[in-house]
Amino acid sequence: MTGRTLVRSIVVLKCYRSDTGPPVPTEIEHTLIWTRLPIYHEDLVAQSIAARVKQDGLWGFTGSTSPPPSPSTLPSALPALAEWGVTMDKLTRSVPPNEEEAVLIRRAGEEVHEFIKRRWNESEWETAWFINPSRIQSVPGLAHIHVFARQKL
Repeated sequence: MTGRTLVRSIVVLKCYRSDTGPPVPTEIEHTLIWTRLPIYHEDLVAQSIAARVKQDGLWGFTGSTSPPPSPSTLPSALPALAEWGVTMDKLTRSVPPNEEEAVLIRRAGEEVHEFIKRRWNESEWETAWFINPSRIQSVPGLAHIHVFARQKL
């Protein structure tokens, strides 16, 4: 199986706008893309980063002209998550990847990233996408991608 096979199969199963999950502003679409094929597959995730991906998942951003927020800004966002019991001491965080790991992480998410760019044209949409690690997936064994998309004005 190759990444291209995986991405073609993603479309076949299901892509729908979610009305459940975390509350998001009305101008943001939360879409789930489901696939029967595993996304964390040895053809896509190098062995040297497998433990990191298992811990952190995969993620990306499209359509923005500015870089994504730095993880260092996370503490300022935590008060908004207090009612769900999210605190700094409950977060699981990995050390920043070295340059080689960062390249492999981007490569592991590349096919999904390209799928997102085709589905949400970058000239019209900004997106943030992520794939939860399997340990916290809502439906274990059924891989899915979360996409938060905002149409550009």
